[in-house]
Formats: sequence, structure tokens, C-alpha cells
Amino acid sequence: MFSVFNMGVGFCVVVAEKDAARSLEVLGAHGVDPRVIGRATAEHKKEVRLAQLGLIGGKERLRPERG
Repeated sequence: MFSVFNMGVGFCVVVAEKDAARSLEVLGAHGVDPRVIGRATAEHKKEVRLAQLGLIGGKERLRPERG
């Protein structure tokens, strides 16, 4: 489904890791149900990992992540 349908989250806020807890607190206080959905890394691979679903992808479609 991730290859065919827009499975986007709609809106993202990107903050420094040190600010994550406070950001979640502020968003929650304003009636938002915030969630941490990922993190940026310094990896040189241009891949997206959906660890909770066991999927990985780059310029091509998402595929099952092995090992």
C-alpha cells in the first residue's frame, strides 16, 4: 500500500533531539496527539526505513527489510 497510496502523515514538525520532549509536551497541551515517527541520521544511504513495518526503500519502491 505504501507504494501505491499516499500513506503520508499529513504534517511533520522536525526538532532537535534535545527539544523532542518539550515539543511533544507543547503540542499535547494544544490538543494535538503528537508522536515521534522517526529520526534523521548521518547515514550516507538515501533510504527510508519503516522499522515498525519491516520495510525499507530508496528511489524505488519500499521492500521488506532483511536482517
